[in-house]
Amino acid sequence: MVDALYARLDGELRSIRARDQWRDLRPPQGYDFCSNDYLNLARHPQIVASAKKALEIEGYGSSSSRFIRGDRQTIHSLEVKLARFKRCDRALLFSSGYAANVGSLSSLIKKDDLVFSDQLNHASIIDGLRLSRARIHIFPHLQVDELRRQLGHAPTNVVKFLVTESLFSMDGDIAPLDKYAQLARDFNLALVVDEAHALGLYGKRGSGLINQFGVEGAVTLSVNGLGKAFGCYGAFVAGSKTVIDYVTQSARTSMYSTALPPLAISAIDVALGLIEDGDRLRAHLFHNVSWFKELLPKACVNTVSPIIPMVIGDNKRTLDIAAHLLSAGFDVKAIRPPTVQAHKARLRITTNLSHSDELIKRFVQHLRGLL
Repeated sequence: MVDALYARLDGELRSIRARDQWRDLRPPQGYDFCSNDYLNLARHPQIVASAKKALEIEGYGSSSSRFIRGDRQTIHSLEVKLARFKRCDRALLFSSGYAANVGSLSSLIKKDDLVFSDQLNHASIIDGLRLSRARIHIFPHLQVDELRRQLGHAPTNVVKFLVTESLFSMDGDIAPLDKYAQLARDFNLALVVDEAHALGLYGKRGSGLINQFGVEGAVTLSVNGLGKAFGCYGAFVAGSKTVIDYVTQSARTSMYSTALPPLAISAIDVALGLIEDGDRLRAHLFHNVSWFKELLPKACVNTVSPIIPMVIGDNKRTLDIAAHLLSAGFDVKAIRPPTVQAHKARLRITTNLSHSDELIKRFVQHLRGLL
């Protein structure tokens, strides 16, 4: 039977290559036009210095889960700051955004619940919902009227959830959180919002799109990645005391994972301060976004975000364009199914604070020559 397993794996690997969906692991090369380090904090000297200091004082590993010996007072202090940042009662740290979504969704949502999930929600949301075993209704991406129609046919005697990203990671567009908040009130929904790509970029002091839309009171739980604009690692969920207490006691991806190491906690703490005082950083970033919008065809830039999707369609052609850009010194990835929908392979271009106006202009000139 082991031979049968290897035969199956070989066949599936050949099929992946034949569909031009093979993914290579490659260290960074050229100018960064693909990462999520929007504010260039990953190598910020204050963050690096704080991590070094924590490493010297407390060592590298946290040794175990927080329920055994991995907990630290610095973690509790940071969670208080993060809750205040999100204007919530409580926050809980996780080892990654993936773990935060899988753990919180699979624990909060139960088998008999009803979930309305955006068609383009991230894989971590999809996996968390699958583990919950709830009944899941997928609604077309950002289609509020269709969502309202589906909700109108939903039973009233069950717990219902609406789950969405705020800034979508592959399309760069923004969910209408004000309209979703109204639907949550009208249909008695628990609203869960993943702020991974919005955190640090929008809202007062960078607290996210929930704040920018002014809908904190309508959101049951927010999921907040720390590996994008924060330039760090990990994630946290935020909400009411009751919700976060329950996730703390139930989320397996937290309970059974080694706690974040002390140097990561220290780095996040410093990054939070930089984010909260980062209005000039955000203004610079959105200047770059506006400059991109001026240079690229209007059809390529349909939202004001640092994520700029250029849909090519064909997998091989998308790979070829990305390879040509890399040979010219520009690092952009070809994003293909199943990460995006079939026939919607794309270049996922991102801008960050390392980009000068001249560099963006050079990049767009190279890109136009390949289209």
